[in-house]
Amino acid sequence: MAPSGQARAFDDAVLRITPNEKPTGLELMLEGRLEGPWVEVLRKTWTDTLERDKQPHILVDLGSVTFADPSGRALLRNMQDHGVGLIKASLFLREMLKLDGSSPKSKS
Repeated sequence: MAPSGQARAFDDAVLRITPNEKPTGLELMLEGRLEGPWVEVLRKTWTDTLERDKQPHILVDLGSVTFADPSGRALLRNMQDHGVGLIKASLFLREMLKLDGSSPKSKS
């Protein structure tokens, strides 16, 4: 257990995925860092949704993503190529995706 007043090291490395069913489809709100093992967690969440609903309308809210490593950005591009909407990406993340060859539309 971390001493009082000190953050535990793994707190910064967590990605929270909150699914929100909306009348228009599924919105996945991401919070934290999209890197390492969390990339596979997001991939599994996405593919499980595709298996459950063959024609889902999915939006991924990137407004609270603080970092995405190359594999995380590649997954986001792959999802976008398959019709997933990427929304609310920070300027930093939008620029990183542009450098990688993708340009998500960001809605405030």
